Amino acid sequence: MSRLTVLAGLLALCACSPNVALFDTERVYVEVPIYIKGPATDAQKNAIVDHVRNEFKDPYSIRDAEVSHYGMQAEGSTRERTVVCVQLNAKNGFGSYTGRRIWQFDLGPSSVREASTEHPQCTEMNGKGLRYEPFPELEALALL
Repeated sequence: MSRLTVLAGLLALCACSPNVALFDTERVYVEVPIYIKGPATDAQKNAIVDHVRNEFKDPYSIRDAEVSHYGMQAEGSTRERTVVCVQLNAKNGFGSYTGRRIWQFDLGPSSVREASTEHPQCTEMNGKGLRYEPFPELEALALL
């Protein structure tokens, strides 16, 4: 009985220690606010079209494409980012349309640094005043 008491005491001490993780904790991802600047520029659109042409499984199947106004994050600092959201419908690797998805493009000076689908920043801004415009340049890949 005394061994069981000692073991229970050790477990209780470990549970109280801040250095011992007994349970997984949820990480909260907090972003720097994005300030919407205006319609996406031709250079930004060209960078997105180049990225989609080279990285998507079937870039020639894109339809219903719309591009958002671009936004700046941490403008003027070392963490400055340019963000553009794009809504589109494209085929997956099985040849089926996936339905309209929202993609976030993190842009560098002349190319896309990173692209991700259903990114919280774009999905949360969708419907909260983020304006989209038709993106015929992206749909034109189907004509090539």
